Amino acid sequence: MNGEETYLISELNGCLGELKALINTKNEGKRRVQRALSTYDGDGKLFEALTLFRLKLLFDEYGIETRICQSDGSSSSSFVLRGAPGKLTRERFDERELANPGYIEIRLQDGPVELHNSVEWPDRLVGYGVVHELDISIAETSACNALASWYGLDLGEKSRLSPEHVPLFGMEIKFHQDVATKALGREMTGLSYTTCPMMFVLGTSAPVTKVVSAQIASLPRMSRRGVRASRCISLWDYDEKKSRPWPDDFVRDFIELWTQRQRERHRTIHGENREKVEKVKSRI
Repeated sequence: MNGEETYLISELNGCLGELKALINTKNEGKRRVQRALSTYDGDGKLFEALTLFRLKLLFDEYGIETRICQSDGSSSSSFVLRGAPGKLTRERFDERELANPGYIEIRLQDGPVELHNSVEWPDRLVGYGVVHELDISIAETSACNALASWYGLDLGEKSRLSPEHVPLFGMEIKFHQDVATKALGREMTGLSYTTCPMMFVLGTSAPVTKVVSAQIASLPRMSRRGVRASRCISLWDYDEKKSRPWPDDFVRDFIELWTQRQRERHRTIHGENREKVEKVKSRI
């Protein structure tokens, strides 16, 4: 682990120590304290935050500029984590004058994309305002702007979000949960099929079984739904050699998929423009 990761883990251990002391003062008996500690993990939010910034660090190390932003897009020296599944907003403050959750901007060559946590994305099959949370997602700024407006539409208009406005990356995180059941694989298949991210990742705090891994590996067969790549990653699970759990080729694969997507989009736009020109010529 590098210095930054060591520091983050040290700070996390300190916070957990303070939490234990706080629970100890408010609960009688060691057994009740241990029970409280075993059931409380912040719903995995600390794990989610560490994963989010690990992703940021991967892009930084790859030579791609990133910056922490407030919800309105302005730069910030601190990050406001979304504490529960919720809507993406461009408003800087909520009705209580509290800062809305922020995001991390990733400045790719063809334009910026945004890294968010716990955003609710539309169900591409059902419509009518049905949403599904992605623990971590990356999407183009145009898609995020459209999503922020989409929430406020009438039910009859909710299906009008452009097919282009889908996540480029979607990640589901399982922290201290059973990752050995077939149901998990089916759940991930359904989530990727309805939200349609270009790349889908299942991140866990413990290695998954071969059955679940095979299920995730099969997701690119849904390429017509937009899924091009998928993988399982055991986050923060270092081996004896202390190698990184994140594959070295993760960012490279994402960039290649992004570039391919941009080329396909360019060809589509060029083809549509040429078709319009031909129609005009035929009328003349």
